[in-house]
Amino acid sequence: MSHVEGACARGPAGTGPAHDAGLRGRDGRECSRTRRGWRHVQLLRRVLTGLMAQALLDPEFAQAFRERFLFSRRAALRQILDRAAARGEIPADVDRELLIDMVYGLLWYRLMLDHAPLGEPVGRQLTGLLLRAVSAPAPGTGAASTPSHPKS
Repeated sequence: MSHVEGACARGPAGTGPAHDAGLRGRDGRECSRTRRGWRHVQLLRRVLTGLMAQALLDPEFAQAFRERFLFSRRAALRQILDRAAARGEIPADVDRELLIDMVYGLLWYRLMLDHAPLGEPVGRQLTGLLLRAVSAPAPGTGAASTPSHPKS
């Protein structure tokens, strides 16, 4: 995987911000765009979808791809969500892994199918939607949503 590691290291998400700026402030803007911008994601579309395709075909490659590329991006977003929970911006018991899946699910789905745009406006919309969703009471309970699976 060494020939793609360089591209992956310079990939769209990088690591999260080291500061604590709030989901409604700078952390939120970081969530809604990638390190080098959405244009960079579009330029890497073929590379990223090719890497994902190879990961589906080759279990050894898949493990390396997850460990060297995907998990670091998930960790960066998890850090932002952990800080948001500590500040009370999102409920402490919200299923952060599910939120991360929702964010990257949208990204990967749109990258692979190219059926709808990816860009900073979509990132801002997704951030706002997720904030509203985790702030709303769970249906029939009057409480915010709780984890649906154990954290990994």
